Amino acid sequence: MRILILSDIHGNLDAFKAICETYDELWVLGDIVNYGPEPRETLQAVMAAASVVIQGNHDHAVGHDDDTRWSAGLREVAEATRRFTSAQLSAQQKACLRDLPLNARLEREGTLFHLVHATPSDPHYGRLDRDSDEWAVELEQINADVLLVGHSHVPFVRSRVAALCAGQASGREQDSHGRHCGFGRNSLHQAACDGLGQIVCDPIRRFRPIRWQS
Repeated sequence: MRILILSDIHGNLDAFKAICETYDELWVLGDIVNYGPEPRETLQAVMAAASVVIQGNHDHAVGHDDDTRWSAGLREVAEATRRFTSAQLSAQQKACLRDLPLNARLEREGTLFHLVHATPSDPHYGRLDRDSDEWAVELEQINADVLLVGHSHVPFVRSRVAALCAGQASGREQDSHGRHCGFGRNSLHQAACDGLGQIVCDPIRRFRPIRWQS
């Protein structure tokens, strides 16, 4: 079985459509919308293709019109793009974002996975460095072999933890004899990503200007 795992797509339909890997299941670890220019189309595409979708902090913020926990450094642009995103989505789509689960626990081929956007202790906003000892504390809270997270936009793999970002995809596959081949990270799109998770190419040119108070 080959599982494609994505996170932090952020309304970037071009990046999502650029996926060329074949897979049996698609798991999305949240932040489908906000920042990017095509939130409506991206949400439609993700929900149609994914087996499992977790709620990210931006999904929650857009669905509930609540961005009170966003960091000060990103608040200005995040609030502006949230208003843009909210205007693009239907009431049904916002309800879909509100109804997404905070986490999921799945078993595939004898391996238990725990999926969450940030961390088990703080599903929306938790953030730990790759080498933090606190990952051990987070792992104690779950009954799973592997913890899959997104949110930080900094991909890494360490013992029992894999973090993914907008420009990364991970597949866990088995060979014809059922033996695990492990995790591999592949480029989701051959364009650079900036710190906000937006692909710096045609989508950013199509993003209509947004004005907000300075």
